[in-house]
Amino acid sequence: MSDFVEEEKKSDNRTRNTIIGGLAASAALCACLVALVSGTIAIDPFGWNLLDQLFGGADDAAAAMPADTGFFVGVDLLGLTPEKIGRVVDPFLAIAGEPDTPDFDSGLDLLDVDMLEEFGFTFQDDILPWLGRFAGVGVSTLEFDDFGNPEEVSWSLIVSTRNEDASDSFLVKLRDYISDESGYDFDATSYEDVTIYELDTADRLERVAMTRSDGLVIFGSGALTIQASIDAEKGDSLADSDDYKVLAAELPGNRALTFYADSSIVESLQEALQQDLPLGVGPGDLPALDDASAAFSLSLTDEGVQFDTANIVDREGMSANQQEMLDSRRKGPYWLRPEGP
Repeated sequence: MSDFVEEEKKSDNRTRNTIIGGLAASAALCACLVALVSGTIAIDPFGWNLLDQLFGGADDAAAAMPADTGFFVGVDLLGLTPEKIGRVVDPFLAIAGEPDTPDFDSGLDLLDVDMLEEFGFTFQDDILPWLGRFAGVGVSTLEFDDFGNPEEVSWSLIVSTRNEDASDSFLVKLRDYISDESGYDFDATSYEDVTIYELDTADRLERVAMTRSDGLVIFGSGALTIQASIDAEKGDSLADSDDYKVLAAELPGNRALTFYADSSIVESLQEALQQDLPLGVGPGDLPALDDASAAFSLSLTDEGVQFDTANIVDREGMSANQQEMLDSRRKGPYWLRPEGP
């Protein structure tokens, strides 16, 4: 394979619904927290010198993802400061006749009211004191049955921590909340001098697990997934894999969001696309994605939102149409800003 790198993937059981619904709500909550967290980091309303404590270091989340992680989304909170967000958002708000970026302190206060009512803990008291610079979600296995229901899922959520005691206290509150909602207790096991807590349910899709390993808070789909992340910390991880290293090196160092999909995920996407091709379009008209990996990033810059992509493809295995399609793509980063690209 020649590397071509250029800038350009039900259960009816009430308990399961409760847990899955809670996890989905938590995921949506995390998305909302990104902007609020970044604002608090830069404003530093509590005088914790957050930027100084967070500055520097490699992507801790990618460095603890198992090497066989097929899909990864990473966040660097230093790339999402209020100043950077304001530079991008405020011009669009001005065009729409809206006020500038909402006040972060007020947003955090409103968030805490909702979280206290729903979960019994708050963001500013229970999460912010330990929240570190990097976070990431990875999926290494995702299989569905004939009816489209998840049959095998292996996922990890990793967040760096600046205060181990504070993060341990948060995990206690989170386990209490999940136990109360699900009716199941957590089993504690030890692995490499780390205590892993796994929800004691017979359904493997519900066996959420969590731990704190040194400077990382790790969540996963069971104790074995947590163990894989602990092993990745000390051995080979996603950050060490050849494709990820090549693609990450092509993306800006100041990126806020990183998305990565390895060849297995990309090939699955292509297979799904080929099943729904419109009349007159054949597989040869699609990019040749066999043995391909892809990554893209979003960065907040002075010019706007910068979108960069990088791909590793087998150019020699492409048809003439596929090569022409690849060559016709615009080079360089893409921009989102009020005046256009």
